[in-house]
Amino acid sequence: MMGAMPKIAVIVLVLTIALTSCRTVGVVIPDGPPSDRPPAGSPGEPDSGPDRGARGWPNVGNNQTLRLERGSYSGGAITSNRVTIVGRGRAATVIRGDLVIRGNSCTVTDLTIDGDVVITGNNADLRGARIRGSVDSRGQNNAW
Repeated sequence: MMGAMPKIAVIVLVLTIALTSCRTVGVVIPDGPPSDRPPAGSPGEPDSGPDRGARGWPNVGNNQTLRLERGSYSGGAITSNRVTIVGRGRAATVIRGDLVIRGNSCTVTDLTIDGDVVITGNNADLRGARIRGSVDSRGQNNAW
């Protein structure tokens, strides 16, 4: 029985280190009643400071809202439908790199896209975002 205790202590230590070193960069919130943004220091807040490396965001499913905290995020693709991506302001949240929107009825607002945007879906709304690149709209009824 005494030999099992050190093994349990090692497992607990490894799990503690693994859990405390993991950080998410965004908070995925299912659609529903409006909710407040997560407070500073919550798991949805990326590493602080504008000089840190760009991070990606988690996968977002249909009918979900992704709230990006202040900072830089790498470009990527939105492949689901009715996705909303909300930043903390055009000067505070920046997507560095290209953004591809394949889903339909997606909204991107309150952030800056420092790259090109390709929209292959329909009914995308990027009017609330600043775009520092070109927009290639291949779908219908897209606005920017």
